[in-house]
Amino acid sequence: MGPKSVAYLEQFERKLEKFSEDERKDVVQEIRGHIEERLLQGQLEVTILANLGDPKKLAKAYTGDYYLHRSKPSVLQMFSIGSYYVGSSILSMMVIPLLFTVALGFLFCAIIAIPLGVLDTLFEFSWIEIGSSVLPRSLYIPVTVLISLASYIIYYLSKKALKAYLKFLSFTHRRVTS
Repeated sequence: MGPKSVAYLEQFERKLEKFSEDERKDVVQEIRGHIEERLLQGQLEVTILANLGDPKKLAKAYTGDYYLHRSKPSVLQMFSIGSYYVGSSILSMMVIPLLFTVALGFLFCAIIAIPLGVLDTLFEFSWIEIGSSVLPRSLYIPVTVLISLASYIIYYLSKKALKAYLKFLSFTHRRVTS
């Protein structure tokens, strides 16, 4: 076995921190045996390692399998995991589309407000009404700039809220499943 395989196995083993020492040795030996068997069949070391994929991802797959088949989670862990998925799924069905729609709608308003104000000021379109008849036509453009700015701020805040919610879900998912 070459130096690339040794480095691969070392990186793979470091990512198996959830396993006991004996289980870790067994899993690493399984992968080592796979590599040695393929080398004996005449495959190139580079090809074997490429077929195995990233050692971090391989370790995650083994860890997932470990939790799925070998680990016996407590009732509290099962309740925590279940409530996370049910709660986040129901809430996410409402929050994510709402924030996305609000963000997209206000971005559209921010983009279109100024051109509509300019059109109304220059050509006096009767189908575009900015303010009331008390507002002088010379203030239409500054008012539409303010409307556009306010719409952009709402878009920006909605986008930040959506990102924060998705980060929260990711953080909670990692905490619950680890």
